[in-house]
Parts: sequence; C-alpha cells; structure tokens
Amino acid sequence: MFKTDLILAIIEQLHQQLDSAMSALKMAADTATHKETVAESKYDTFGLEASYLAHGQQQRVAETQLSIQSFQQLLKTTKKQAAETVEIASLVLLQEEDKSPATQKWFFIANSAGGLKLEFNAKTITVISQDAPLTAKLLGKEIDDDIVLADKHYFISQLL
Repeated sequence: MFKTDLILAIIEQLHQQLDSAMSALKMAADTATHKETVAESKYDTFGLEASYLAHGQQQRVAETQLSIQSFQQLLKTTKKQAAETVEIASLVLLQEEDKSPATQKWFFIANSAGGLKLEFNAKTITVISQDAPLTAKLLGKEIDDDIVLADKHYFISQLL
C-alpha cells in the first residue's frame, strides 16, 4: 500500500535523524565532561555551554524517539481505503488554480515530525504536525475544497 510505504520511508528518515542526534549528543556530552573544559575563572563558560548543548541534543534524541514510536503506531492504525475528508495520516496534494506541476505541494499530516521533508516516488512530501496552522485549515476538507496560503489560492487535488 502506498501510504504504508510512505510511513516506512518516514520512519527510516527518522532513524537517520536519530543516529545523527545521538552522535551529536555523545560529542556534546564528551566535550562538557572533558577535563580541559573545567572553568578556570567565572568568565570561562565553555564547559557550561557544552552542557547546555548536550541537554538540547538529549531533548532532540527523545523527541525523535517519540516520533518514531508515533509513526510505528500510525502504521498499525492506517486505514486501507482512501479517506473522504482530510484527517491525521492523510496525504494531501494542494495545487494552485493553474494546475501546473510546479505549483503542486504534497503534505502528509501526522501527530509529530512536522517540517520533515522527504523524496518519495519522485515527489517531495512535507510532513506537517497536527498542531500546524496548515493542518487546522486542512482538517475536515474534501477534494476540490479551496485553501488560501500566503495569499495564494490552492485546492485539494488528491487525498489519500
């Protein structure tokens, strides 16, 4: 199924992000605890800054792990048939009125990982989270419904 393959591709990309975040966390933690980062004066903040960076990377790792879990759960609950209205786990094609391929925008609505972009089946798909303003505009809409984004008029061309 097309949507299942897309979710698997998203999970794969999230695993790559997780690997990168874990490497960055290890480097930041090693830097923060290295003996050369001990402050020599009250103005020497390199070690403190490294610990803040390590904390931020730790949060990034945790968020990515939660996103992976969310998409794995989505795999189990994804409907086999196409939805009639936009909902969580919908793949939506927005298109400007001129219908040129250059004005097409693919979006996958999910619980997490908003902003993630991936190439899938020769299409650039952007994941938008349930909290995104665009999601609020899309939820409940049907094919051919209009959406206004940045003063441009789009319509829902496809809904999977």
